[in-house]
Amino acid sequence: MILPLEVAGAVFRVPLERTEGFSGFQFLCAGVALILAAAIVLSLSRAGWIEIGLGAFVIAYVLRSLRRHHTKDQKNLSDPTPAAGTRDKAWILPLALGLIAVAIVSLFLVGPGGREQAGARVADSLLGGVGFWDRIHTWTDSVKMVRDYPIFGSGLGSWTTLFPRYQRAPWTEYFVNAAENDYLETAAECGIVGLALLGWLWWKIGRYLSDGSRSIPSRHWPLLAALLAAIVIMAFHESLDFCMQIPANAIMFVLLLGMAIRLVRTHASAIGSRPAKVMDFAAPIVIALTAIAGLVGIRYQREVLYPDDLPQPASIQDNEAVILSHPASPIPHLWLADRVYNSSGVWLTPDLESAIWLDPNNPAGRDRYVQALLSQGRKAEALQELTTAMYLAPTLNNHSYLDIRLLSWMPKDERAAIERGLREASASGFQGASDGLAQFYLAEGRPFEAANIYAAAAQHDKATRREFDYKLAAGVTYAQAGESAQAEKFLLAALHLKRDDPRPYRDLIQMVYGPERDAAAAATIIRMAANNNVSKAPLYSALEDAAQRAGDTGLTETALREAANSDPTFSNWMRLGSFYLEQGNYIRVRNTIRRALQISPQSGEAYFVLAQAEEGTYQYSAARTDYQRAAALSPDHPEFKARSLNLDRKIAEDAPSR
Repeated sequence: MILPLEVAGAVFRVPLERTEGFSGFQFLCAGVALILAAAIVLSLSRAGWIEIGLGAFVIAYVLRSLRRHHTKDQKNLSDPTPAAGTRDKAWILPLALGLIAVAIVSLFLVGPGGREQAGARVADSLLGGVGFWDRIHTWTDSVKMVRDYPIFGSGLGSWTTLFPRYQRAPWTEYFVNAAENDYLETAAECGIVGLALLGWLWWKIGRYLSDGSRSIPSRHWPLLAALLAAIVIMAFHESLDFCMQIPANAIMFVLLLGMAIRLVRTHASAIGSRPAKVMDFAAPIVIALTAIAGLVGIRYQREVLYPDDLPQPASIQDNEAVILSHPASPIPHLWLADRVYNSSGVWLTPDLESAIWLDPNNPAGRDRYVQALLSQGRKAEALQELTTAMYLAPTLNNHSYLDIRLLSWMPKDERAAIERGLREASASGFQGASDGLAQFYLAEGRPFEAANIYAAAAQHDKATRREFDYKLAAGVTYAQAGESAQAEKFLLAALHLKRDDPRPYRDLIQMVYGPERDAAAAATIIRMAANNNVSKAPLYSALEDAAQRAGDTGLTETALREAANSDPTFSNWMRLGSFYLEQGNYIRVRNTIRRALQISPQSGEAYFVLAQAEEGTYQYSAARTDYQRAAALSPDHPEFKARSLNLDRKIAEDAPSR
């Protein structure tokens, strides 16, 4: 809202007197405009980006319209003298150049990271990405509220409470507190009558500003154009968000609208000649008293918002009182059902049905209802409700009784009902359904079916951010199912989507090439990772783990040696030395551990490994010295001293025979 004022101030020196040259005031406005434009770019608000151009268009359109009407009035009055500041070309050119400069400089100020984020945001918008369809779905679901309460609406402030009744599946744990469109929310809460009153108010204000703008001197035209641009920006943004529900935005909007009305009123002769009325004095007083009362009320307002503001009842009577005071909330019904069940072991089926009716997608009420039906012996109905619950909330961790570790212990018919719900949700494209179904199959020991689900999800979500995740998961689960060829195919596909992500490289080595003992393929993948700036050392560690599980000592040695060469850290040299010690290759142990001691010469562990290698080659004197060093450097390791004493006894026992 403020950016048009800054642009007008930078280009037209609003509202001070004009000077021939570029003034300090214009420089200040230009600087603030650049900061605001950069902030809008960094906010990643798509509506904000659109409104930068919308504000410029409104300013140019208003200036052009005012000039055209002024020129027409001059011709009608036969006044050949043009008013100051009416040169259209002198206005439009600086305005266009100024906006282009603001856009270019703001993109430069945000830096490469900001430009990259902005570009990603544009790509998401073109693909209908994160948040785009969610907003569309919220608007569509809100229309159902208008259908049910068309005339007077559901009541002011009731949208937040009633929306869960109309929200489409699947269930989400995130609470929707606004319709992201205040016009639609007003229609739902106030009906056609309220929307008509709002439209009438806007029409009266618009007519007043339009008629009165012709009387404004030309030197005030840029200021009026900027104010009108700010008003149009807010009116546009209200269709995409809930700006007027934020007090700071509402106050700023009222101030700017008041400035525009005051500017028109001051210079409109027809209005200025009207005699003063009582309401001209009474209305400001009432508004001021209301504002003061609101400021005082802020001190006493509750900081916790719905639905977290419901009072926790201490008894059944209190619970029933909460239900009566919040009849549209399902939460008190669930509280009462839980309280009665915990004390008597009996579910209150009517309250559970009420909670489900008020919030159909929420699994909290429906899962309890399934338990109630099972306790009443209504098995068929319970299985149907179980299927519905899984369909509406297809993520396993949304359901308290679906512990992955205990899933295999559930009765077969219940697991079949769960699978039906998950499959229906996956077929409907619900977010999280494919993951839920794949986890279900993995819990049942069916990795091949899980891999097929991930593969289908990757194809469905092609060219989206989820494609990489699904292909990676498909490759891993195919490997778990023993399908090495399919695993390699999907992991390579994931690798080509994100070449700088180490996970596909690691999984290929650890789950495909390592178990198959394919050292050449593993080396190729590691070289590819290095070319894409992915660290090689963790990949060699993955190759080592896979080779050890496969029992391939040669590949294990290769992986450890390459890890130490590519990342010559103390831990890598120690791992290689410990491997050689296990293999009895004492000569290489000494060479490797000496590399480790060059990095960390005060390591008792390194001296302990070195002493064992020396003992293995019968260098008892050197081994005794290194055992003693290890015990002195690491006194909290009693095994170091015990090994040293054992060597002393061994030397003493061998001494007589010599």
